[in-house]
Amino acid sequence: MQGTFIAFEGIDGSGKDTIIACLKTYLEEQGKPVTVSAEPTDGPVGTRIRRILTGQEPKPATTLDLQTLYIEDRKIHLKEVLIPALERGDIVLENRFWLSMIAYAMTDGTPEEFIALQKEILGEDMRYPDLTFIFDLPAELAIERKRIQQNGAHEDLYTKIDSLTRIRANYLALAKRADLGKIVVLDTRKPQEEVCRETIDILAEIFDIQS
Repeated sequence: MQGTFIAFEGIDGSGKDTIIACLKTYLEEQGKPVTVSAEPTDGPVGTRIRRILTGQEPKPATTLDLQTLYIEDRKIHLKEVLIPALERGDIVLENRFWLSMIAYAMTDGTPEEFIALQKEILGEDMRYPDLTFIFDLPAELAIERKRIQQNGAHEDLYTKIDSLTRIRANYLALAKRADLGKIVVLDTRKPQEEVCRETIDILAEIFDIQS
């Protein structure tokens, strides 16, 4: 039995970690097998990406070079985690996947460029989410939440109001496209409990998951 692949997207501070944890608890209480994962991963390529984002390692010369790293990390992640979990029949809750790569990279290129790059590197290994949630909120609120979460940790190179405002707009533009799979946009300015309940209700409506 093939599993269900659900991706969660949105700018930093939009509530992905919290809602994924809430969903994991709920689904496991319903007896569903769940795998939670995230990109960038904790593997060698993903670790390098995190170091670049926090300024601990030089940024690649071009956006294309950085996105190539993301896709190389995804290739390993697909083979080692995502595909095996889906083949087991798990519900996969993925914190960031390919839409985040496109939304962030669109500041320096077109979606088509990065979609083509991904197809070139991943080929038949690519798996597309059955459903993608985009968690949406203003950049100012996202930054406020993120700074509370980080508590003095390194800020990454995208944690600026101007950058996040552009990336938020990119996400909302991508959500309107018909060629990127099923996408649901949720307003995460609301209380977290309400967002979690709304997410569960949407899953119950689309998939065979008790609400």
